[in-house]
Amino acid sequence: MIISNPGIYPDVTNEEYHRSHGLSNSNMTLLLPPSCPRNYEYHKNNAAHKDTDAFNLGTAVHTLCFEPLEFSKRFYPIEEVPKRNSNFGKAAYDGMIKQAAGRIIIDREDMSMAKAMANQVRTHTVWRNLMKKIEQSRELTCIEHSLAWLDEESNVLLRSRPDFYTDDIIIDLKTTKDSSPHAFARAVAEYNYHRQAALACDGLTALTKRNYNNVILFVVDKTPPHFACCYVLNESALQQGRYEYKKAALIYAECIKTQTWESYPEIVENLDIPHWAYRSFENEQ
Repeated sequence: MIISNPGIYPDVTNEEYHRSHGLSNSNMTLLLPPSCPRNYEYHKNNAAHKDTDAFNLGTAVHTLCFEPLEFSKRFYPIEEVPKRNSNFGKAAYDGMIKQAAGRIIIDREDMSMAKAMANQVRTHTVWRNLMKKIEQSRELTCIEHSLAWLDEESNVLLRSRPDFYTDDIIIDLKTTKDSSPHAFARAVAEYNYHRQAALACDGLTALTKRNYNNVILFVVDKTPPHFACCYVLNESALQQGRYEYKKAALIYAECIKTQTWESYPEIVENLDIPHWAYRSFENEQ
């Protein structure tokens, strides 16, 4: 199903979500500086969403944490992916694809890593207390529902796909290289998690008429010992994310209105090297 109208969609696959109409956090990055609208237009018309090994690992951790009973329906664990450099290997690979029957193939190494990462999250004190509270309250829990709504200022259809939400909280699970506060703060800015969080809050508020004002981020390292941390973005970060997505929506609306997708300025510009590149060689051997 391809989303084209406002609403909450519980049964849209990740692939369908990425092919749907409207702006999401990921394609907003292509509209906003230092990118440009022409870059967005090209990728929207030419680039298909592709699953990667990193994406599949993240999906495995998500499934083990949020929907462990669904894991065998979505994943096909194997010892090792056959190499296709011989007729025997090609036949083994084709047999593996047939046996997987559309499920995501995950080898022993990634399976072990996903289990270790998920275990660190599930045994985290905040996670355990939160899940216990949600279970006892019998709140409605929604996992990977796709949201679509109209932005009031631009009238542009926006999209978001929070990992998990209840009547009053949103939980997103992130895998990362370094979950420490300083390092993950950089990752939030680099991958625009603050904008993603603002979209989830505002989308759910618009669609449910309930007030969502924060996102709980559970973060787990990809490398052993797979430290897990819990963060809540402060109001300033959420406001920055809100400013960015509304700016992207206004740029998109103007592009649609004028049918003009601007590229980089065709001028001669002054260019400097980064500040860290300035150094003296006096004390270097």
